[in-house]
Amino acid sequence: MAIGVMLTSFYNVVDNFFAGMFSVEGLAVLSLATIVLFLLIVLSIATNAAIVALVGKSLGARRMAEAKRLACQGLSSSVIFSVTAAAVFWMGSPWLVEAIATPGELQEKTVDYLNLAILSTPAFIVSFSANAILVTQGQAVPMLRAQLASAIANCGLNPLFMFGIPGLFSGFGISGIAISTLVCQTGVMIYVVRQALKSELMSQGERATYRPIREDFASIVRLTLPISAGYVLIVVGIFVVQVYLKRFGVEAIAAFGVGLRIQQVLLMTGLAIAAALRAIAAQNVGAGEHARVREALRYCLKAGGFLMFVAALALWLAGRPLMALFSDDPEVVRIGVEFLKVYGLLLPVHLFTFSLNSLLQVFQRPAVAFGITLFRELFGVAGFVALFVVAWEMKTLGIWLGVAASVVTAGLLTLIVTTIIVRKQIGGLFQNQGD
Repeated sequence: MAIGVMLTSFYNVVDNFFAGMFSVEGLAVLSLATIVLFLLIVLSIATNAAIVALVGKSLGARRMAEAKRLACQGLSSSVIFSVTAAAVFWMGSPWLVEAIATPGELQEKTVDYLNLAILSTPAFIVSFSANAILVTQGQAVPMLRAQLASAIANCGLNPLFMFGIPGLFSGFGISGIAISTLVCQTGVMIYVVRQALKSELMSQGERATYRPIREDFASIVRLTLPISAGYVLIVVGIFVVQVYLKRFGVEAIAAFGVGLRIQQVLLMTGLAIAAALRAIAAQNVGAGEHARVREALRYCLKAGGFLMFVAALALWLAGRPLMALFSDDPEVVRIGVEFLKVYGLLLPVHLFTFSLNSLLQVFQRPAVAFGITLFRELFGVAGFVALFVVAWEMKTLGIWLGVAASVVTAGLLTLIVTTIIVRKQIGGLFQNQGD
């Protein structure tokens, strides 16, 4: 799962590499488009999380007919969600771009890019939903295969659609990156859906039910909406950062976009580990094996924490050469290295928070995680960044430190709240209260 998610993030790295061939402006376009593209990923993760939590608990309790029905409902709901999300993105993206980019050619190119990128919405959401059905059965390899093939194809299709073929067509410039993503992710969707439909759960004798059932659809929505809203708030945090970066020029915006994508490749590994925890915990909660839930959490934090520590060390040691791969502008590289050093230290904290949020989703308490995210992004990021940048005049470093302060504060709050909830549900977070 971790490798598959890393390959998904690798898309962004490859996209930035080719965008950098245009200019700093090309990197800025992708940076400004980050908000909408990040929403595509997080909405996909939200539907995946809801399906894993519901189907996993039914499988753990050996209610196979119910598990298949919920899996079918998950697929049909993902189609509805994706069409709705695409329509919302299409209407809202011009407003977002106008708010974070100065008027002119940069703003126009960003809108053109997003208009094409938004077409990938169904491919992302439906493929992640189909993958949830596979993951609850312990099958993470199909998505890995699909993303590996897709990542390789993206390396060839990016320059093809950007620069064209002499004598045949002239290419689409920066927008060619969005076309490449659409083609590759559509291929991923087709393959993963086919594998899900052929899986043991979906091929059993129970009749497949894809027509929305009110009760099941409501259960999926009750889980998906708070998770999605929580991720949307993360996008709000990115929006706040980009508003502040606007005062420091196009170099700062470009550095943030490149740095964010480099960091996300490693961060997504932690997210995948937490997703694996969610699948294992859901089945064991359904089976009443509470000790195994705690065992899985301990392993997740130890193994994931070690990986995130190594990733943070890599960003500290290799930040400058990594940034230099995407831009030769010294200011872009300087700001990007500054970003990677601060955000690298946050990787273990993110892993810890992701893991606890997975448990909250399994116990169907995503609204709690949403409340903490609301505090972090609206009050934490906005408040701390204003303190460091406006009051203390720390420039771009103040933005990164403000985000760091909000992430650490929210992590501590998540630990306190999750401990209370899990103690009531299974007797304790790391050990049974009676042990």
